[in-house]
Amino acid sequence: MPSEKEINKVIKDNLSHPPDVIKYHITTGYLLQMTLFFILKCLWETSEFGCHYKFIRKEKYN
Repeated sequence: MPSEKEINKVIKDNLSHPPDVIKYHITTGYLLQMTLFFILKCLWETSEFGCHYKFIRKEKYN
């Protein structure tokens, strides 16, 4: 079992030097695109345009 100092060192190293996967997502803009997609999807589902299918389903089963 690693000691607490070793665990803290690994965490500190990973935070100061992120893994290559995260660097790839940041440099290619993939992370930004997925974040924007998620925000827009949430806004669409909470807007009046995106909710009309939910209301139809509720009326159908009530």
